[in-house]
Amino acid sequence: MTSSDQLAAPGTVTVHPRPTDGLAVAALVTSLVGGSLVSIVLGVLALRRTARSGAGGRGLAVAGVVLGAVQVVAGLAIAVATVLLGVGISLSAGSSGSAGSAGSAQDGATARTPADGGGTGADGADGGVGSALAIDTLLAGDCFDESASSMDTGSVSLADCAVPHTAEVVQVHPLDAVFGDDYPGRQALADEAEEHCSQAVGQAVAGSGLDGEGLEYTYYYPTEANWQAGSRLVQCNLTSASGLVGSLTAGTLSAW
Repeated sequence: MTSSDQLAAPGTVTVHPRPTDGLAVAALVTSLVGGSLVSIVLGVLALRRTARSGAGGRGLAVAGVVLGAVQVVAGLAIAVATVLLGVGISLSAGSSGSAGSAGSAQDGATARTPADGGGTGADGADGGVGSALAIDTLLAGDCFDESASSMDTGSVSLADCAVPHTAEVVQVHPLDAVFGDDYPGRQALADEAEEHCSQAVGQAVAGSGLDGEGLEYTYYYPTEANWQAGSRLVQCNLTSASGLVGSLTAGTLSAW
């Protein structure tokens, strides 16, 4: 048999898999642990390198870039929202179990000091019942009504305690002795207001002989700007979902 008649022996074909690019792996891993910008850079470099070398991992690199970009966009959105909230909300009310902050006096809001007097609709307050009063100047015994704009204006409407109203200041708690002059931070103020007002309002209700069912407490504490301007008081308030008639402080609370 001539050589041309010989059959070639079957051979074995060995397939060598393409190696996975290390940068592609790193891009995916960093994106999974929050390294958004790093994962984008590594992913772009890996895409370029795999295109030249033919190494595997292109899919990993693409995933790293996409995940990193999503994280960057989400981070920017959160940052923008935080800035907008910080600028737009100067005051929010704390309710039983939650925190609040007192805004500064705005246009139309009357600012006053404890020397101006207060109580049962705030006799002695400039403008009297119905006038706008700066929230951070409310005194014990003041009855007041909040409105939809109270959180923006930093003021409430002074009310006659004898007619239905939103809330009444039961006690004003000074903060100087607790924190000194340095602003302690929002959480510290919220914790102090929560602890003090829950006890103060609860004791006042219990001392009045009322069963307290349906009554709640809220509080206001200074924003950082108000603190720096000298506002160092927490207002502890009594409120009810259906409103109040009468004054707890004066012993005339009759309906809620």
